[in-house]
Amino acid sequence: MAPQSHRDIEDYVVCNPSDDEIEVQHFGRDDENEDDERRINDREYLFIDDDEESPGSRAKSPLQEDVFPESVEVPSYRLENGSIIRPGDTVELIDRTERNPDLTLSGDFLRITAIVEDLKTHESKLNGYRLRRCSYLRPLFDGKLNELFMLIEASEDDHRPTMVQGLQSIPLTEVLKKRNCEFTDKCYDAYDVRMANRWAPAGLKTSMEIKDWIFRHGTLICRYVHTVVFDHNSVSYSGEVRKLYRRETGHTIKTPSPPICTSSQYSSTSSQSSSTGFHSRKRRPSIEQIDGASSKRRSPPAKAARYTFGDAFCGIGGASEGAGQADLFVKWGLEKDALAMHGYAANFPSAESLRMDAHDFSAIAKRCEHGVDILHMSCPCCYWSEAHTNEGKNDQENMDTLLTVGPFLRAVKPRYATLEQAPGLLKLKKHRLWFRKLVNEIISMKYNVRWRVTDQSEYGLPQRRRRLVFLCAKQGLPLPAFPKPLYGPKDSGLPYWVTVGDALDALERRGARADMHDEYHQPAEERILARPREPVDPRTILAKCITTSGGANIHPSGLRKYTPREIAQLQGFPLDYMFTGSRGEATKQAGNAWAPVANTKYFLLLAQFLEAWDMGYIEADDDVEDLYNYIEDKGIRVPSTTRYLKKLSKPIVSRKKHPLWGSTYQVDRAPRQRAPRIAPPALPSREQRQVRDAAEIARQRGELIDVD
Repeated sequence: MAPQSHRDIEDYVVCNPSDDEIEVQHFGRDDENEDDERRINDREYLFIDDDEESPGSRAKSPLQEDVFPESVEVPSYRLENGSIIRPGDTVELIDRTERNPDLTLSGDFLRITAIVEDLKTHESKLNGYRLRRCSYLRPLFDGKLNELFMLIEASEDDHRPTMVQGLQSIPLTEVLKKRNCEFTDKCYDAYDVRMANRWAPAGLKTSMEIKDWIFRHGTLICRYVHTVVFDHNSVSYSGEVRKLYRRETGHTIKTPSPPICTSSQYSSTSSQSSSTGFHSRKRRPSIEQIDGASSKRRSPPAKAARYTFGDAFCGIGGASEGAGQADLFVKWGLEKDALAMHGYAANFPSAESLRMDAHDFSAIAKRCEHGVDILHMSCPCCYWSEAHTNEGKNDQENMDTLLTVGPFLRAVKPRYATLEQAPGLLKLKKHRLWFRKLVNEIISMKYNVRWRVTDQSEYGLPQRRRRLVFLCAKQGLPLPAFPKPLYGPKDSGLPYWVTVGDALDALERRGARADMHDEYHQPAEERILARPREPVDPRTILAKCITTSGGANIHPSGLRKYTPREIAQLQGFPLDYMFTGSRGEATKQAGNAWAPVANTKYFLLLAQFLEAWDMGYIEADDDVEDLYNYIEDKGIRVPSTTRYLKKLSKPIVSRKKHPLWGSTYQVDRAPRQRAPRIAPPALPSREQRQVRDAAEIARQRGELIDVD
């Protein structure tokens, strides 16, 4: 499709390539008439005014000092079929994929933000956001008719906002035709394809003919944004799926009233459905629609609230320990394993211990009893791990636990939720459909989700442990960001890594007398290796990933493996944490947990986002990458009476990027004068937390009354 010229357009929006300013120039005919009056016998005369300044001191005209632009933005463009497109319209692109032409398929679409013409070649291009049918990315999205999602591709090395990176430039030769597309933040039950397509040609008789016409000519609906972030190798280990923000929809879509047929050429699709069966008349499910862009200011709470926490697949309680360190009230924990549940009850006596199968929780769950502000789910990760190469007897059971995420969110309805999994769920191609199914479980429960593979050593864990972490926010709440790295290598500007020696220091200083009473730390009883290794300095190494068996880790002495207590220290558990069962069971319980020293950074940041939301500092449509700088830029002074925001500190920007993947566990020894570590907030002891949790329960029952 050859591009057309725009010489007849009088108003041009000129794009200066040197900066982001936009200048509007009007090309009229008054200047031309004035030049004709000064032109006599094909000769030009110079008119001199004695009152004018000298030519040397006269300012240059804009055309003399500015470079002529290379391209211009035009307000409209006429396609070969006669359709006129403008910024804000949607066009269908030619399908360049080699797919079966007999199938009902189409190419991508583009939401136009600008029409740009090159002044040298007179070729025009469309700038905008690429749209794609949801049915082409199943099961991440439901394959609804005419449902689209906005595809944003970004690079982690590019510091521009993702929506800026997602803009694409498409030649006009790739445009097939103009399409009508509605952009909405409403859920499917509130606005679906039947409401968007109220009319169809009268000659269509069967439901397949109506569906085919709607597919090729009907109104499209876009309600989701799917962001994919690539690394320097063009591989994606992070992304997000969210509903469109209210400011991105362009206008508010209202539920249409019943159509009135005024022409015999077209008829209502709802009237044809009675004979074709295209539309069922079953009752619609109830709709829980949250207005995330409400301008009504929330009144801040009179007293700083303590947010509640629920732990599904809790195991021995690694996530609950991190939540307690973040000053969250652990309300309940759920686990099927009897030994792990016994240890969990001993470590969290104030929390409700639910020993049951996760599939049965939705049948007994009551929001008044089990509802929490933040929910965490650590589904079994053995099957999704890259180290899992042989089939196991519990593989099917572990796979099915991913299907409990949706029922958990439906039953508990937390404001924020987190999931932690092995990176193989995203990284391995054989698990790709399960990853998409998991994301679909989350967004179908009306949650926005953001995921990323992170190295937990960046948060103070003395081991190279990569985990796939999901952050979920109920629609109507701002989607939280991931915590910034707190530790890194030399020359990064961050405090130095926490090494094996740092993690085991408290255990070594405890003394041999205390070790005598700790059944999980008996180094003399550990089996000596058949082939001892060379001893290494523990302050120069990071441990390998801890697994249920302890992983391929050798004690720095090179003579034995780690004891269960040392494994727990490498996972970030407190020194007095209680385990149950044999030493092998204790190692399994510690290795199965999400390390508390790392997960507490996530839970504290989620609590800070919640408190900022409750205080009215952030809104649902705010894309906040750094909460501290965002609040500071708005000039907000956080009162000292807040519970979580007062712990917010300015992050240190790393000057050196740490590679996510690699097998290097040897690090340089920290200098004698070590860089000052980030001072963690004062954490209460285990006894103090238990007393505080008991008081919280008594307050909820009305047995304890606060007196201000």
